[in-house]
Amino acid sequence: MTLLAGLLLALCAAACFDAAIALQAAEARKVTQDEGLQASLLWRLAKRPRWLAALALDGLGWPFQLAALSLVSLSVVQPALALGLVLLLAMGSRVLGERAGPPEIAGVLLLAGGVAILAIGAPAHTNQHAATGALIAVSAGLGVVALTPYVLGAHGSALIASAGAAYTLAAITSKLLTDELAAGTAAGAVAWALVTAVAGLVGKLAETAALQRLAAAAVAAPIFAAEAVVPVLAAPWLADEHWSAAVPVGLVLVLAGTMLLGRSRAVLGLIREVA
Repeated sequence: MTLLAGLLLALCAAACFDAAIALQAAEARKVTQDEGLQASLLWRLAKRPRWLAALALDGLGWPFQLAALSLVSLSVVQPALALGLVLLLAMGSRVLGERAGPPEIAGVLLLAGGVAILAIGAPAHTNQHAATGALIAVSAGLGVVALTPYVLGAHGSALIASAGAAYTLAAITSKLLTDELAAGTAAGAVAWALVTAVAGLVGKLAETAALQRLAAAAVAAPIFAAEAVVPVLAAPWLADEHWSAAVPVGLVLVLAGTMLLGRSRAVLGLIREVA
């Protein structure tokens, strides 16, 4: 029952997060590119109701993600969040009349199969994590990648890497937040909550800037994949999660399914239609 509850909570979070990106993409193309990643970009976006709605949806999904992480391991929750792509696929097919073809069907089967394998073979939930020094080092490394386009200039590939790194950091620190809450450490929980909020905002702005400059297919698929897979790769070292032989197999299936669905005509067409 705990596993099922955790998966259902992760699916609720996924629905919020993926609905948010559809709204976000619409607003990204209405803001001029010369805003770059300066404070003026945030100010312009803050005046747009649909972008604020996307931010609110992200905020709504976060408690569901935290609740899921409090019940099941990071190695299950993050891949399960990618199942929100199935919702976007269904919505895109209905709104646009785009029938799901072999790539989309294969993507759904691969993604669902990968999550099922991970749910069965992933490590049990634990409230343990690495020492503070290791956590700070990893957080700093991801932070450097996330902040690079803010310092060196907003370019396509750097923006995608920035968003992926920021969202990965937010996923890891969300897990650490639930660990601190379980231990009753209020100061630690507040600290990780602040890091998560900042990382989420940095990722959101980088993703928005990327959607201004690049085709949705070039942005959505790699960011979805990074969010689903990279935190799991870090879990054995940072979240004290010990893999079984099934975890790498499940991860490969999740990665393949995410890339297929993230590039599907129905998903990308839905994002464009909202715009």
